Amino acid sequence: MFFRIALLTSACSFAIYWYCVRIHPEDPAKYEQLMLESFAFRTHKTLEHEPAYQTRQGVQKDIWTNNETRHFQIQSRESGLWVHQKKDKFEAVETLEEIRCQLPNDFTLCANEGVYTYPSHHFVAQKNCLLEQRGNRVAGTRIDLDLDEASLHLENPSGLIEGGRFRFTAKELTWEKDSNLLHLIDDVCIKQQDGLTFLSHLCTVQLQDDKPTLMTLQGNVRLIASQFQGKESYAMADRLTYNPLEKTFLFGADRRVLFWQDGLTLSAPEVLIRRDEAIEGHGEVHFTFDLDEQNCIDDFFKQYL
Repeated sequence: MFFRIALLTSACSFAIYWYCVRIHPEDPAKYEQLMLESFAFRTHKTLEHEPAYQTRQGVQKDIWTNNETRHFQIQSRESGLWVHQKKDKFEAVETLEEIRCQLPNDFTLCANEGVYTYPSHHFVAQKNCLLEQRGNRVAGTRIDLDLDEASLHLENPSGLIEGGRFRFTAKELTWEKDSNLLHLIDDVCIKQQDGLTFLSHLCTVQLQDDKPTLMTLQGNVRLIASQFQGKESYAMADRLTYNPLEKTFLFGADRRVLFWQDGLTLSAPEVLIRRDEAIEGHGEVHFTFDLDEQNCIDDFFKQYL
């Protein structure tokens, strides 16, 4: 009887060991995968409730976008990195201090502080922002960069183009990399070294080799020229197409372009100033202003006339 019980116990113990305790060849891999899944699950759940945070010193971030063909480098004295999670989506937000960035097309950006967000590749720089590219230089209060699209938006820009030949201020500036266009928005003022000043609501500048090749101004356009043809000259229009290379100005208006120069008055739907500074009126041309036109000129230019 005792022998039978011992034999049955041994058989049961062997079965338990063989099927439940014995380590199979594939067990270590399964165990490792289970631990990884368990760790990931715990990490995900933790980040959903409490984001991870890390401080770093002497930061350098190398960012590649556009199928790793476009390179950005961000250097910072120190940073604070937050990692958040919402369901299956992660987001990393890094606040940076004392920033210097190397951007495509030989742009350099410096600022006191900024924020970089991953995976959206959105970067914001603030306080004492300065953007430089060879002979071009723009300062502003805030710069928004989409690193994927390589687009740029700058608030309160004040800058110079072509080594200072053109100086400008505005409320906003946007840059389209692919078309190489600068858009100046609201309270636009452009000054040239030769004494020309342009005022408008909007201005689009076409750049080629870092130099402006065409300027299109729209909305409440004003020309103030202290030495145009050696005379004080002023113009009012709705739009202006200016070619800095050809040195031609084409003013247009929904009603009339008003041009005044040292006693000469000209009113026409279009006014063209050619390279030789000859002035042409297109359409129905008047050489005197009516009362409304004279009042418009007087109201805006009385501080200059």
